[in-house]
This record gives sequence, C-alpha cells and structure tokens, in this order.
Amino acid sequence: MTEWAAPRTVKYQGFHALRSWRLRLYEVHLSPPEMNDAHGVGGLKEVVGWCLDRVPQDPEYELFRVGIACAHFGRRGLTLTLAHYGLWGDMFEVFICGWHRPHSAENFEELTSADPLVCFHDVPVLFSDVAVARSSVAAAASSGMIRWSEVFERYLSSPGVSFG
Repeated sequence: MTEWAAPRTVKYQGFHALRSWRLRLYEVHLSPPEMNDAHGVGGLKEVVGWCLDRVPQDPEYELFRVGIACAHFGRRGLTLTLAHYGLWGDMFEVFICGWHRPHSAENFEELTSADPLVCFHDVPVLFSDVAVARSSVAAAASSGMIRWSEVFERYLSSPGVSFG
C-alpha cells in the first residue's frame, strides 16, 4: 500500500473552551503517533489558541466561535484545519480556515485558496462533525424558532465522532 493511502489514527481529544471559542478537538496521525510534535493535548491547545487569534473577521458575518479543530500530523508537518459556524444574514454557514507548520519550521503559515485546506484523511472527521451541527440546527428549526444557544448546547453535548 502506498503511504498516502495508509490508514490514519483519529483521536477525539474532547471539547475545549479556548479564547472565547468552544471547540471539539481531533488529532489525525500517520502511524507511528510519535510524529506528534505538539507535545500532547496541552501543547496542541496552545497551537489551536495561536491559530484562533488569527481567524479572519468580517463584519458581514456573525461568527458563533463554535466548531472543530482538526490537527493532522503528517509527512510534511502539522496542519490545523478549523471548521466553525456562523451566520450570513439568517443563513447558517460553515467557515473553514487552516494553517501549516513544516517539521523543519517553528512558525505556522496561513493556508490560502492555492493550498489544500483539508487533507483527504481529515474529510470524514470534518464532514461527520458538520453533520452533527447540521442535525442540531435542523432539530431546532423544526420548532419554528431557532435559539442558537440551544443549537450549540445540543451540538457540543453530543459525543465526538469515533473512527476505527
């Protein structure tokens, strides 16, 4: 099997409140997991916090500061993808941004539209999490009045997605 097709280990690190954000945190590893250069969940939370400070802001959108951070430890280094939720007018939206740090570098660089924001191996994690958020919105919409605090309490209280 070619290395790119080799299965990855996905680990749900739980829900974390960081810098006024509420996030589910996942790690994706190319075996062996020693490639984790963030030094555990504490180090990973520091990396995520650094990235959160750099999330693009635009007054056209209302960001809820709720979502998923997916840290992919791969052959080229660490890529962090953040999928978070908000509104454009009254339309529920998913926002995605990402950063990458090569193994040989100390700093992260923001990924642009010329870069892959989501690795092939991260897609099931992100799509599954977005599906949980979507079902939380759908459940609230069925009552006729969406209360966003209830939507995200439902979303955040649901269990993390497991991959074997």
